Amino acid sequence: MLKMRIFIFLWLCLVPLFCRGADAVLPADRDGSPTARQLYRRGQASLEAGKYTEAIRSFDGLISKFPSDPLSPAARKYRAIAVRARKKAAAPAAKAGAQAKGAGQPQEIPKLVPRTVLPPEKPAEERAGPVKGDPAKCKSWHERDNHPFCNWYDALAYCGGRLPTVIQLQERNMAECPSGEHGGVCGRRYWSSEGDGAHAKTVIFGNGGEINSDIKSLPRIFVLCAGPTCN
Repeated sequence: MLKMRIFIFLWLCLVPLFCRGADAVLPADRDGSPTARQLYRRGQASLEAGKYTEAIRSFDGLISKFPSDPLSPAARKYRAIAVRARKKAAAPAAKAGAQAKGAGQPQEIPKLVPRTVLPPEKPAEERAGPVKGDPAKCKSWHERDNHPFCNWYDALAYCGGRLPTVIQLQERNMAECPSGEHGGVCGRRYWSSEGDGAHAKTVIFGNGGEINSDIKSLPRIFVLCAGPTCN
């Protein structure tokens, strides 16, 4: 009777030890497959160790085999964490591999697409042919003033085709309006020989030789000729 009591006492002491290690040692299923709790613990251990592929495999097994288990929602959460961690860990290696692959290959030279450069559109008055200016239309605003004003075509005819360049006008401006004075030629706008389509460049005296672009048909811009033809 005493031996029976000792045997029962020892058995009661050993049962908790067997139960505590059951998850890790003894499978609950008869076919030997791991339980939901074992898959969950394996997934967590792999995730903590940085073995993301193994962690994903364990969590996938739990989710697919035990979809209604209370651990299944937590397994889905940790699986998503493992997927993001694996992707983040693989990004630097993939980038380095792509750079190494591209380093040994010739770089593709972008093809140059030819562009058609169209000439500037002619103004309406020039479409039928060259405009013949009238020098008589270039008149001074005062009889004692020898610098007349008119449009660009008339100015070109007035100067016999010898309008000054922008540089020549700026040099004249520096000589006659050195300190930015106004009055007389200073403060006036003068035609140049340089133009593009319906516009021609003008220079303002007494204002630092400021360059502008005006429509050739404007009638009230002053004229200075480049040579001895006139002024």
